[in-house]
Parts: sequence; C-alpha cells; structure tokens
Amino acid sequence: MLLAPAPESPAASSDAAGGVRRRFRPPAAPSLWAVLVYLAVLPAAFWTPAAIGIDPFHLRGAMLPVAAGAAGLAAVALLLRRVRAGVLSGVAAGLFAGWVAFTMRSALNGAAYGFFGLGGDHGRMSTMVMRHTVVLGSADGIVEAAPSEYPPLYPWLIGRAGVLLDVPAWRLLGAAEALTCSAAVIVAFVLWRRLVPGPVALALAVVSLVVFRRPDKAFEVMALMAFVPWVLAAFTRPGGRRPLHWAAAGLVGGLMVLLYQGYLMFGALGVVAIIAVTWWRVDGRRAYMRDLLLMVATAAVVASWYLVPYVARMATHGLQMTDVFQSERLLATPLPFLEMTFLGVLQLTGLIGAVWFRRTVPWAEPMLFLLVSAYVYRFTLLLGFVVNGHTKVLHYTNELIETILVLAAVLTIVHVAPMAARRLASMPPARLPALALSVLVAWAGFTLWETWMPGAPATGGYGGDYRPAVNTRPNAATRAFTEPLPGGGYARHAPKEGRIRWFPAGPIVDRTRSVLGPGARPVTLSADERFFGVVPWPGYVGVDRSAAGSTTRWYARVRELRRLSRITDPARFAAETERTAFGPVDVFALRQNGPDWTWTAFDHRTRLTFSQRQFDPAAFQVFTDLPGDVVLAVRRP
Repeated sequence: MLLAPAPESPAASSDAAGGVRRRFRPPAAPSLWAVLVYLAVLPAAFWTPAAIGIDPFHLRGAMLPVAAGAAGLAAVALLLRRVRAGVLSGVAAGLFAGWVAFTMRSALNGAAYGFFGLGGDHGRMSTMVMRHTVVLGSADGIVEAAPSEYPPLYPWLIGRAGVLLDVPAWRLLGAAEALTCSAAVIVAFVLWRRLVPGPVALALAVVSLVVFRRPDKAFEVMALMAFVPWVLAAFTRPGGRRPLHWAAAGLVGGLMVLLYQGYLMFGALGVVAIIAVTWWRVDGRRAYMRDLLLMVATAAVVASWYLVPYVARMATHGLQMTDVFQSERLLATPLPFLEMTFLGVLQLTGLIGAVWFRRTVPWAEPMLFLLVSAYVYRFTLLLGFVVNGHTKVLHYTNELIETILVLAAVLTIVHVAPMAARRLASMPPARLPALALSVLVAWAGFTLWETWMPGAPATGGYGGDYRPAVNTRPNAATRAFTEPLPGGGYARHAPKEGRIRWFPAGPIVDRTRSVLGPGARPVTLSADERFFGVVPWPGYVGVDRSAAGSTTRWYARVRELRRLSRITDPARFAAETERTAFGPVDVFALRQNGPDWTWTAFDHRTRLTFSQRQFDPAAFQVFTDLPGDVVLAVRRP
C-alpha cells in the first residue's frame, strides 16, 4: 500500500472500560467511503461558488480552489494516524472528486454555457441536449428524423433533466460537466479498488484525470477513466481475485457504448487478445466463455436503444461518412513517452514497466495488449486517411495511449518500490508513501485548476478593475463567457475582449412564432449551427460536414439544397421547398451578402446562394430587420 497507518499505540486513546487507548476503526470499505464522502461534499461544491459570488477572472476568486485543495490535504493528513489506509484513501477520493466539482463550478461561475460555449463539438453536444428535450428516442442533434450516430446517453440525461427542472437544457451543460468529471473520479476509484489497494486506486484515478482533462468532453473523460480497469476486471482472471460478475461487467460495457464507444474501438484487438490468452490459461474454460457471452448479451441489451435504430438506418437508407475533420491532434506525436515533461517521464516509466513485468505481474500483459491495439488502430487508419481522407477518429487514440502508459507507471512504481528497498537493505520512512501520494494529488490538482480556470488578458492598472486571470490566453472556460446569449448580451464576468459575434436565435424564434404560432417547431435551414444549440427545432442540415452524423446523409441533403437554390420561379420554389427529397424546409435563416442570401458550409467549400426574389410574399413572410447580417423567411401556414 502507498498509505500505511502508524502502528497502533496503547497511548493513543482510551475506552471506557479498561483505559486502553485505541485508534478509531471505521468499517473498511474504501469504495463505500468514497461514494459517501463525495455525496456529502457535492452540494457545497456545487453551490458555494455562486453563493459567495466568485469572479473566476480575478485572482482572488480564482485562487479559492487552491486554498480549498490545500485544506483538504491538511484534513487528510490529520486523519493519517487515526484511520486505516484503505478507509482514508476512500475519504481522500471522495474529497478530491468534490474538489473537482468545486473547481469546475468556480471556473464557470456566472457563465450560462458549459466549457467552450457553443463552439466546436461542444456546440453540437448542445444540439443533442436540446433535441432530447423534445425527443425521447435516439435522434440526431440537428436532423431530428435521423437516429443518432453519436452515443446519446450523456445528452439524453441532460435534456431530460432540463425538462424535469423546467430549465433550458443548454444552461445545464456546465453543471453536467462538473458532475460527470467529478463522478468519473469515483467510478475509476471503485473499479480500480477491485484490483488494487485503496491508496493505489486513488493514485490511478487521479492521474488518469490529468491525462485527458477536457471538461467539454466530460462523457469521454468518464469513459476513458473507466475503460482500463473495466477491461482488467471483466476479461482477465488472475489468481486470488474474484472476477467482476458478468451482469455488472455487461452493464458497464453497455453504458460505455452509450456514453462513448471510441475507446472500445481503439482497444478492440487488445480485448480479443486478452480473451484468447485468458481462455487458454484459465482452468474453467467453459464457465469463462459462458460468462463472456452473458456479459456481451447484457451489454447489447443495455445499448440496444442506440444500436438498433443506427443499424436499421444503415441497412435501409445507407450511411454517408463525414469523418473528414483534420484535427490538429493528428500532428501530435504518437510517442508521448519521449517528451521531456513530468507526464512524459511517467509514460516512459510505464512503458518500461509493462514490458519488463509482462510475464510476472497480472496487469502488465493485458495493458500491453491494449496499448498495441491502440497503435495498430492509429497507424492502420492513418494509412486509410492518406488514401481516402477519412479519419475514423484516429486522433483520439493518443488519449488512450497516454492513459495506459501513465496507469502502468503508477503500477510499476508500486511494484518496484518495495523491491528496491529490500535490495538496498534499507527501510524507507513510514510516511514516505503517504507523502509521495500527497505530492501526486497536489500536482494533479494544481494542473487541473490551471487548465480549467478561464483565461483573458489582464486589464487596467494595479488598482480599480484590475483583473489578472490565471491564464493570459482565452481558453475553453473563457468561451463560456464570451459566447453571446440567445437574446443578445453576455454572461456576468465576461471579459470585453474576444467576444463572439451574436447569431440572433432569440429574435429568429420570436419572428417565426409571430407567423406560425407559439408552439411551432418548423424545419429550419440555419446558416449557423449555434441556433440548434439553444432552440430544439428540427434542422434540415448542419453547417459542418465533418461533424454531421453519417445517418443524416449530409451530401445528399446539400445537393438537394443546391437544386433548390437554382429555381428562379417563386411559385415553383415555394412548392419544391415544401416537398424536398427529405421533407420540407419551413424556415430559412441565412446570411445577407449584398443582394444574395447565403448558406455557407463550415469549411467554406460549399456555398449556396438564394435571393429574396425566390421567396414569394404569398408563401413566405420575409424579415430583413434582424440584428447583424441575418435574414429570415418563414413559410406561411
């Protein structure tokens, strides 16, 4: 264990009967303690930043999570001599998870949106959240008639929470990110605790959060932190450990498919290798295969409400693959263990340890299988990308590679440290493991805090409204403040620099409903996808091809729009737009470019031009008084 309580001293405490002083011994259930402590501190973590009015752009407010983290470490240190290591590790895990929630809530205090506002993938997540306020089943975030290609569980839960709380669901994304990332710490701790002692599980949960610390991808963070311990607990059978029951393993696997299935894809070859090797070595082969089949069946049932509509759509309508986004992460080194950073050194340690101990410790070989699988996926699909331009999200493999290596580093150090002490014939100080774990937690906390706090240039002088932010450059948290609200204006504490241009979603809704009535949800062609991130109307097609679901048939829909844009007769245009190959287009929210009204794809390779002359006043109500360069045409009922 990393944390070892001091030997019990008869002078420590006294009982009522014999005067013998004893150490407090709570029930030894680290996972239970982690959950209970987390649930106890979570309400305060969530509501304290708003209650005390933290301004995350001011250092005084921004430093509060650092002070809270220091207080938490001190509290754990005070319990070190009185509480067993396993229990204390559970308490520490619960406190750290609560601190994660507190820090993220502090970073976004006053903001209406989650990390990254309505930009990039986070904006598309917001469209899915809004879609699930009006649709219970699987549905694309923009094209409501198509089932979702993206795992729907996370946005479904947020969307339904918005309905239950009677709150616009896009406003809940920041809270959902804090809840998911903090809960991921507990999930990882509980899963690792089945495999290793409590202090080691704490270290593994903490470092895995640091590797991929993007709260705008909170659902991916959860899936990544759970993936490796789930694989080890579900598919391996080292001696002396009761395996994870097939029902629990299948439930976790199904939830992982619903949450984010990428890491299952990247590690699939590794999982197959683990199954083959385990089957070859295990005594009860028939029982192992029975449990495996029952686990897969359970996972399939859990994930069926997402997988069945997707497969049915693929079989009946086909897919048009749009995975052409060329992320800058494609340029990231596939050998992160060669970088001269603390994480790089840890990853190199993990690689050496996994290779060195592959025959002697139960975790090393399976983790090597997963590592090799991720590399095979990356480089095989990289060749495909060079040939056809499709990425198959290969740029996400680095997160799994780095996480496996860092986890292997922690397990290597835990395995090697006692051996090194024995070889040197020395006894390390009793509190050295606890100190090492404390330093690791402190480093992780500071790294996370520095990443999550919003950034902006310092303004003013050393008095008055001087606002020296933690980060001098805008980041994902900054975008939560600089993203304009649907009705115009910006969030409290928003810096004046770098504000995003407003797309007038609120006025568009008001004018459309003045024509169609208050309950209208017309099919809309919008020049900006951010509209669907705050309004749950069905869209005809999304602007960003590389982010469109393959179930939406993006290319075919754009071809249909191009055909419509070439129709010059107003009566025919009105009739054709009401019965396109994919249904009607009832509302056009376009950009005005001189005499032209334009819809431009995100990559600017596709530009469709309309004109006001196409919109017959008898068929459409046209609004040209919207803010900015937006024009609106609404089909009359």
